[in-house]
Amino acid sequence: MKRIKYCLYVFALSALLSSCTMQQFNEIVDPHIGKIVGCIGGAIAGAAIKGEKGAYWGCAAGMALGTYYDFRKNRIKEVAKQANMDVAFDEVEVTTIVDSPAGVSESSKLLSSSLVSESMFNSGAISPNVKPTRAFHEMAKAYAVTGAKIMIIGHSDSQGNASFNQRLSEKRAVSIANIFSAGGVDKNDVYYQGVGESQPIASNLTEQGRALNRRVEIVELGASAKRNEKGKTLAQADKAQKLTEKGTDQLLTAYTIKQKENIRNVKYREPESPQRKPPLAPSRTKVLDLGGATTTSKDSRIFKVLGEAEPAKFTFGLFSKAQADDVATTYNCSAVQPAVTGELKKYSSGRAVKHNTAKFLPGMNKSVWSGYISNYYVSIAPVGVLRDNFRITQPPEISIYTVDEKKNIAKNSLFKVNTIAETYEGKHGFLYRLYTTSAESTIECMDIAMPRKAGQFVAYDGEVYYQDGTVKRVVGFKPKRLQI
Repeated sequence: MKRIKYCLYVFALSALLSSCTMQQFNEIVDPHIGKIVGCIGGAIAGAAIKGEKGAYWGCAAGMALGTYYDFRKNRIKEVAKQANMDVAFDEVEVTTIVDSPAGVSESSKLLSSSLVSESMFNSGAISPNVKPTRAFHEMAKAYAVTGAKIMIIGHSDSQGNASFNQRLSEKRAVSIANIFSAGGVDKNDVYYQGVGESQPIASNLTEQGRALNRRVEIVELGASAKRNEKGKTLAQADKAQKLTEKGTDQLLTAYTIKQKENIRNVKYREPESPQRKPPLAPSRTKVLDLGGATTTSKDSRIFKVLGEAEPAKFTFGLFSKAQADDVATTYNCSAVQPAVTGELKKYSSGRAVKHNTAKFLPGMNKSVWSGYISNYYVSIAPVGVLRDNFRITQPPEISIYTVDEKKNIAKNSLFKVNTIAETYEGKHGFLYRLYTTSAESTIECMDIAMPRKAGQFVAYDGEVYYQDGTVKRVVGFKPKRLQI
């Protein structure tokens, strides 16, 4: 073990003391970073289990996995360069529960390749331009021989309506999936999603930035570090083990959820304007006096009540992680527009992947949450939030009723309105954010600090934003679960 540690120290010291420049060092090391990191990570893991002998075997296994990643990465870089495309790699670890004959797999690492070019898609175009199309045909040949599961994610710029951009980005993903299928990739191994304008990597205020945001991302689920309940790798438990369709669905769904969480951690913030866009429905035709105070603030008081979530533990991955920013939780719901992202779908059928909805948060198994605002009774239903990444099973309706003052009960229904729902994790609970989708609604949006522990069925705090003529108002709202 001492010799292993000594080798690691020597490796790190030699890198620091090298006379070559950092750029030269990166050019030398980058093509082999998978093998290097794989060996080091495997040696450390192996040593923890079987000492020095385990370290040697761990290094060998890690290097084999690293070689797989290096080959894939270098091939994609080579093809992308020929089409004047830049490519950024990321190794993303997702955690979920996956049924398998060998046991329960808890985590897996997915290789993401984000392809960027100023000439990949013309504005409004579904199919890529000529050079990128040739590059995708070559990439298809490389993926066809792996048998890996492939997810293609389409992106757009922010020109036009957010819903239109989501549909456009999905069609772009399908166009790449068509190329991959024609290139020999099994259509049953291909998934796709369109996330619209929700994950920009450059400013949408310039033509160059918008061109860069019109892009695709390819996520590969192949060799991974899956383990069963006994701590053995699936390969050790059963060499013939293959990831089931259900397992693939759950792992890729977990990835899309993790990336959607990054919408609050968007990769690029517009320096000129912190908002995504103006409010969704600025003109309200049914105005009720809900009381409260006028406000011009964009700050999110509610998320401060919840506290920042614990940062993710550092993991030594093969590829760098995207930088993050907290625009959606820094600002209240009236200052940002909801992110419109599409469902994960199977290319073979065009149908959305079904979610496992077996485990809800306590008190949020499609229940009713309600409370009073001024002289009105307001209910939210169904509130369905899963334990797994605070995923929403379906967006609820907001209903507003008049109140019988003598009996203090809801009397007549004034209106119901559909919503777009989002959740963001905090230290003490999570932010449950609702946007109304109709201009008929008085209420514009809600930010509610929800608990996540058993036995706690009252919101910590909450705010409702609404438009009173030309004035924006905010009023407190602290709903609780309705006992039925």
